[in-house]
Amino acid sequence: MAWGHTYLEVMHSRLALGLALVLVAAPAAAQIVPTPPALENRIPAPLPPPPRAPIINGPLGQSPPPGVYIPPRLNTFSDRVNGCLHQGRADGLRGKRLQSYTRECANAN
Repeated sequence: MAWGHTYLEVMHSRLALGLALVLVAAPAAAQIVPTPPALENRIPAPLPPPPRAPIINGPLGQSPPPGVYIPPRLNTFSDRVNGCLHQGRADGLRGKRLQSYTRECANAN
């Protein structure tokens, strides 16, 4: 060794130099962005149209529109009692006679 360096000193300096190059070059190499392929960003073809819906009961113009069901008025016991009370008062009944007439009338209907 003509310059006064031992073999180990030379190897340590080369190893340190190689390590320094790797540490400096690695982040720079990570910043290189590859070019995207030519077909990667294309818009996909549109989907086919959905199948037609089946016709149920034909067009709406062939039948009358459905109406809203209105149930008949209920004639409850309370309604019958009120009607009988009004009828008994109109006939001039009062007190026990009105009560017995109302009871008999409401239960009969």
